[in-house]
Amino acid sequence: MLLDNARGFNGGVTQPQDQVTFGADVSMPVLAPSRWAATNQARDQVDVSKLASADIRRQIAVAAAQAYLAVITQKHQLDVNLRARDNAKAHLDYADQRLAAGAGTRLNQLRAAQELASDDLRVENAGLAVRRAQEALGVLLAAGGPVDASDEPALDVPAGVDEPAWMTSRTDLQLLAGQQRAAERVWKDSPKDIMPAATLSFDPQFITPKGLFQPSKTWRLTLSFSQPIFRAG
Repeated sequence: MLLDNARGFNGGVTQPQDQVTFGADVSMPVLAPSRWAATNQARDQVDVSKLASADIRRQIAVAAAQAYLAVITQKHQLDVNLRARDNAKAHLDYADQRLAAGAGTRLNQLRAAQELASDDLRVENAGLAVRRAQEALGVLLAAGGPVDASDEPALDVPAGVDEPAWMTSRTDLQLLAGQQRAAERVWKDSPKDIMPAATLSFDPQFITPKGLFQPSKTWRLTLSFSQPIFRAG
């Protein structure tokens, strides 16, 4: 602080012309039920996030397994359509031979040709479905392209599996239980929002040069309490 001149009376200076003040403020809550409750609630949310991450990994694994089975299913469907097309091709050849020998009709030949054309379309669609399933499996496996499924997996239940223990180890159930615990804690901690809070503050101060009524070194220790009376919204 800089004044035009010093202030004082009877030769004493009450306010120096040039004065520098150094101060600090150190405070800490000594009673903060709502903040303590928020800390525990934040820990619950961290646990819920970890459980959610584990459940997402499970979902990705399930989606990859379903995509793997989808590739196998579409390949079987493609085999069925290929056999149907081969049969339709043989039928058309037979109808052509009968027509050429004078034992068949033009109508039977056209029907066989139409059946072959329909089976060709089904084969193309089935091949496209296989390609899409392979692309989906490649995406789930983070591969650079489509991934094929070679062998059919064994879907037998392993021996010695304890069903109650298996149910409790499911990540989706653990996530639901974690979310329930977090919600229950928030509900139980709700009365702490209206509890009083206390803060302890320490304020040291140094003034140079000192004045007639101002000591150079001072400090103040304050204990303040606050009580919420009304909270809307």
